[in-house]
Amino acid sequence: MSLENAVTPDSVPAFVWHTMEDDFVPVENSLYLAQAYRRAGVPFELHIFERGPHGLALADGETSDGEITPAMRNVQAWMPLALAWLKLRGFSVR
Repeated sequence: MSLENAVTPDSVPAFVWHTMEDDFVPVENSLYLAQAYRRAGVPFELHIFERGPHGLALADGETSDGEITPAMRNVQAWMPLALAWLKLRGFSVR
């Protein structure tokens, strides 16, 4: 599944985040996706965090086994970043 091959000028804007330590999905996949969005002229925002395994979700105690590592605390920034991005796009966010 190469999502970057499906990006067209009609694609919806995207907020993308990834970690360099993800050993399941290479971080390059997100870089390829961002490049495809750029080439198609579709707005996107990309954040790459240095640490954190695959599947962090919200990176909190509710979506993990209860242990919150320092890397997870750093990755938790994705949610406020995404909300700010949505606000810039005109969405009402509480």
